[in-house]
Formats: sequence, structure tokens, C-alpha cells
Amino acid sequence: MIKSLNLRIAKMGFLNTSIGKSFQILTSSDRIKLAGVVAIQLVLAILDLIGVAIVGILGALAVSGVQGQMPGDRVSFVLKLVHVTATGLCNFNLPY
Repeated sequence: MIKSLNLRIAKMGFLNTSIGKSFQILTSSDRIKLAGVVAIQLVLAILDLIGVAIVGILGALAVSGVQGQMPGDRVSFVLKLVHVTATGLCNFNLPY
């Protein structure tokens, strides 16, 4: 399995780069560990991006609610995706 991976990488010219040469120094178990760490980093980066998007949507929703306006098109689209209606948000009054 590792040999076939090495052949495919070599065909792409990856082994001629400095990263490819550094990759060749590693043992096969270290390569697998590195692939696992890269996969975990990729998943965490995607989750981070999703979290930032959620915070942005909540911020936009809060600002439009404070101003007494309906949410914008993008926020309304996301609210429809999660099956939340925005009609009640505009008419919501805080007790003083």
C-alpha cells in the first residue's frame, strides 16, 4: 500500500520538491502519523470556519433585530435552511 502511494506521488513530481524530499526521510509509520495529524487539522479548520460563520450570522441577526428590521437575504436563507422563521424576530419587544 505504501509503495503504491509512493509511486503515485512520484508520478506527480512531488518527490522533486523540498517538501517531497523531507517526506521521504520519514518512516512509513511516521508518514501515517503525519497524515493523521493533517487530517485532524483539516477537520478542525473546517469546524472553526463553520463556527465563525455561525457567530457572524447570529451577529447579523442581532443587529437587524435591534434595529427592528427583517434580516438580510443571506441570513434569511440560512434561517430557512434550519427551518426558523424570521417573522417573529422583527416584532419581538423587550420589556422595560
